[in-house]
Amino acid sequence: MPNPYVKDVAEAQFMTEVVDRSTQVPVLVDFWAEWCGPCKTLSPLLEAAAAEYGGAFELVKIDVDANQELSQKMKVQGIPTVVAFVGGQPVGQFSGAVSEAELRAFIEQFVGPTTDPEVEAALDLLDTGDVTGAESALRAILTARASEDAAKTLAMLYIDTDRMQEALEVLSTLTPDDETKRLVAMANMSTAAANLDSYATAFSEDPNIENRVSYAKALAGAGQPEIGFDVLLDAVAERDDDSDPARLAMIEIFDMLGTDHPLVGVYRKRLANALY
Repeated sequence: MPNPYVKDVAEAQFMTEVVDRSTQVPVLVDFWAEWCGPCKTLSPLLEAAAAEYGGAFELVKIDVDANQELSQKMKVQGIPTVVAFVGGQPVGQFSGAVSEAELRAFIEQFVGPTTDPEVEAALDLLDTGDVTGAESALRAILTARASEDAAKTLAMLYIDTDRMQEALEVLSTLTPDDETKRLVAMANMSTAAANLDSYATAFSEDPNIENRVSYAKALAGAGQPEIGFDVLLDAVAERDDDSDPARLAMIEIFDMLGTDHPLVGVYRKRLANALY
């Protein structure tokens, strides 16, 4: 089924389909060519985003080989180049292939975050306590199309229902942006928390680096990240060849808590001091 929000445009239609149209809705212009390898990577991401945002912006594709004069007027020096038009004016651009997360951040400068109505409907089911129905709805979305929102929501559902392996399987399909890293860390820490007592015993009997890391992650997953940070920081401060897993575990806990958590700023500084 053709994507109604994607158009192939030549120079003759540029004023109407881009400049004039952008006074009504943001327009992203993709300058591309058939021979361009990075274009083949970026174009599917652009087209999928146009479909996902459901008309919040429109995508115009311009073949630079067939529209050389227009490409020169727009000062396109390399492809792919994407230019955003709002209110009849170019307001931002980037060149080269980017990740899905980077593309989404660029788009949201002009159109704001998207709300997927099908994901919202699944969330409504969760609000009524219908976990099975919400899971089925989210899986149906992912069967029909790619959707980061649906995948992250499904992963969160699995985490909340103590199905960590299934959560990690869903998350493994996504671009590792900040939210994905947070959910992965949350799933890993929650799995570790289920074995907190055994990790505590192992740590007390032999505080080697493996036992320290396991114990600290279990503490973080059980809602005691400050104690976990202290366990790891002691290992980092020893500065031996085996201490790097402790540093990486601290970063993983930072990911889980998020940058706004008050402990993150405190322990980032302490970690830096221990390292340098």
